[in-house]
Amino acid sequence: MTVIDTFRTALETGDRGAATAGFAADVVLHSPAVISTDYRGRELVAQITGMAMQTLEGIRVTDELHGREGGSHALVFEAAVGDEAAQGVFHLATGGGQIVSLTLLLRPLRAVQAFVDTMRSKGAQPALDHARGVR
Repeated sequence: MTVIDTFRTALETGDRGAATAGFAADVVLHSPAVISTDYRGRELVAQITGMAMQTLEGIRVTDELHGREGGSHALVFEAAVGDEAAQGVFHLATGGGQIVSLTLLLRPLRAVQAFVDTMRSKGAQPALDHARGVR
C-alpha cells in the first residue's frame, strides 16, 4: 500500500492519525483559504489536516489522478460542510515515500465559506495565527 493509498483510505474512514502518518517532517500545506500563506512542519500540518477532515463530513473519493513522473497525485472527492455540499481535490506531492506537500481545493463558494467558518469554530484559528507569527 502506498502513502497515497493510506491517505485516501484514511480520508474516507476519518482516521486522522493514518492520514497524517505519511507526512514528511517538513511537509507544506497550501491553504484553501489564505493564498499567501503556507503552513510548514508535520505537527502543524497534521493538526490543520485533522481539523479539515472533521469539517469535511462524509468524504467520498470519486477519482484518483497521478502525474506521469509519479510524484504528483490528486484525490477528487465529495463531502459536506454542515448543510453545504462540497466538491474538492487534495493535490499531493510525494517524495521518498512520504507526502511532502498538499493543497486543498474546494468548491462551491458557499462550501468554502462554511469550511472557513467551521474551521474557525473548531479552534483552527490559533494554529493558523501561530503559523503566521501572529501572537
